[in-house]
Amino acid sequence: MELFEEFKNKSKTNQPAGKSTIDWAGIPDSLIEKMKENDVMPGKGIPNRIMTSGPWEPEWFESYSQQFMPNNTEFKYYNYTEVTSEVHRISKEMEKVGIKGAEQAYNLLRPYAFKKDLF
Repeated sequence: MELFEEFKNKSKTNQPAGKSTIDWAGIPDSLIEKMKENDVMPGKGIPNRIMTSGPWEPEWFESYSQQFMPNNTEFKYYNYTEVTSEVHRISKEMEKVGIKGAEQAYNLLRPYAFKKDLF
């Protein structure tokens, strides 16, 4: 547990409160406008959420993982069918803001480990 606490302490950023950590300079204005129109602008910070996938959810997944995470951490496990469904849904949402081909790119990857990384 000491190693985890050390990691947590060293991982804290010196970002001022209320200031986004996203560098918007490289993002086209048209994309930002579409994101605003569709109410999909990212919020501040990283949520306490663990997401993973596999052919089935191990019974111990959440209880084991919780001991290493803050109390308010949300755990979400996707089986392979749910991943495919979510990729399709996310791809449709991305198309609304002009980003096309996400689902096709996902489907072009062969090893499932690569697909999981993209997801």
